[in-house]
Amino acid sequence: MNYKVKVNNEAESKEVQELFFELGYMVVNNIDCEKGYVVASKNAESPVNFDYWCDVKNTITNQQLKDMVVLKRNSIDDAN
Repeated sequence: MNYKVKVNNEAESKEVQELFFELGYMVVNNIDCEKGYVVASKNAESPVNFDYWCDVKNTITNQQLKDMVVLKRNSIDDAN
């Protein structure tokens, strides 16, 4: 599945990219199709040939992405 997350600044972009990397995704936001989004894919072989990323419909929030990372970790250290 491919995802995109709206970001408001460079710090948010960096955080989102790191979270995607932790989930095993490749960040493919080098094409300036939609400013303000970080787009990630598990299917792309490289950011260069992932030319259909503008069609990614799975927009999630930064918090939803954080929740996905916590679920993947499955660590008691992440418990509330």
